[in-house]
Amino acid sequence: ASGADVVFNTIVPPGLTPFLEELHKAGFGKRGGRIVCTYFDENFFNLVPSEQIEGLYSCLDYYQELDEPFGRALLRRYSERFPGGATLTAGSGCTGHYRAIKMWEAAVKEAGSVERDTVIRALDHVR
Repeated sequence: ASGADVVFNTIVPPGLTPFLEELHKAGFGKRGGRIVCTYFDENFFNLVPSEQIEGLYSCLDYYQELDEPFGRALLRRYSERFPGGATLTAGSGCTGHYRAIKMWEAAVKEAGSVERDTVIRALDHVR
């Protein structure tokens, strides 16, 4: 044992599932260890037992489970566009990329230009 308190995971699937299993078997969580996985979303819950990810930290900007304005609007638009279709599985940062593109679009419109420095100034306050 290394004595590490935190594991900042950068392993991509399919390697993540066996890694979490071995980390759990080694007693990392029972010793108070914490796992950080920046891309861990609700889609991964079906891949690993909950006890292997208890206390895991992630930092995505969208979780379907959370009831907040952006999520409600996203689900409504998706359901209108794809009625009766597959369930929305937004994850792994795709909503953050969407927001970033829309934020850049708003900054370009406000700046009236795609010139880098002008857009950067608009990004400082645009919504």
